[in-house]
Amino acid sequence: MIVPLIKIFKDGKVKKSLSEKDRCQYNCLDKIFEYYLSGRLQKLLNSFHFQRINIYPEINRKGRYLQIECSYSGLTVDIGCDEDCYDYSFYLPGISAEEFAKSIVQKKYDDNFDVETFFLNFYKLLQTDFRVDMHVNIKCMK
Repeated sequence: MIVPLIKIFKDGKVKKSLSEKDRCQYNCLDKIFEYYLSGRLQKLLNSFHFQRINIYPEINRKGRYLQIECSYSGLTVDIGCDEDCYDYSFYLPGISAEEFAKSIVQKKYDDNFDVETFFLNFYKLLQTDFRVDMHVNIKCMK
């Protein structure tokens, strides 16, 4: 498998950013970056049956950010993590820009942040989304 040059470059920036801190100084985003670099983030998302997983780290003058785009049972899942908070949106493909903007939820990280629990909570939240059942029922009717 050929790794795109841009991924190598961005991963290098993430490694450099993490190397500038002691592990005991890691914030929530650093912990997520660590999972990303080790491949554990991809495995974790796969274990929750997320599909078409794309992970985009970004480090530049404006700051540090990690975006995850994937799908779950017909819903598009968009999770964005920065230094202080995170936002997410679950939506059906083809929604308007206005509907997308309304669907975004922004939250602060929990004080006792744990990467695996963080993504487990997204999985549990998706389990309660009525559109997941609707998608499954539509598939069964076909």
